[in-house]
Amino acid sequence: MFDPVITLTVALVAFVVAALAFRFLVWPSWQEAAQEQRAEEEDAVLATESCRVYDLRGRRARHRCGHVDHVRFRINLWGRTLYDKRGWRAGEACGSCILAKLLEVTRRCCDCGHAIVPGQMVKVCADGPEVDTYPQRWKSAVDGGFLGCLRGPCFGEGYRMAGWWMGDRLERYQPKITFTPDIADRVS
Repeated sequence: MFDPVITLTVALVAFVVAALAFRFLVWPSWQEAAQEQRAEEEDAVLATESCRVYDLRGRRARHRCGHVDHVRFRINLWGRTLYDKRGWRAGEACGSCILAKLLEVTRRCCDCGHAIVPGQMVKVCADGPEVDTYPQRWKSAVDGGFLGCLRGPCFGEGYRMAGWWMGDRLERYQPKITFTPDIADRVS
């Protein structure tokens, strides 16, 4: 009455169609929701006062900088992982040399204290009595103001991009820099 080959073929085709529908219709929405949740959690991470190389894994090898170190590692700057070295071969530099170079070119946001890396869009907060509430160690003076990032908690109404941080200077977005209101002005 039922041919087992036809029944199995129909079941296999139905399974493949269901798997493809799941992969291309359901899975992307789950991934998008998970990505949004990770971004919200990342914005909620508080800044720390430590910079470190951690999660050392893999074999030890001589890097081109001359140091012998693990081939896989991560670098955390002030509460966020900024560098994740993966792979099985030695790289240009070891974790300590990369951390030292990152510390040379990054600055801290005057609002949240997290790292501002080269190429990142930034704002400049005008120096004034309200800015005195920021921790002194977070203040990176640039063009008469202080450097701030445009991540979720630091980006607010009235803030505009002033330019890009280039590691040693501010690449202006406009010929004349626009100072943004201070956080105290947003709250009141």
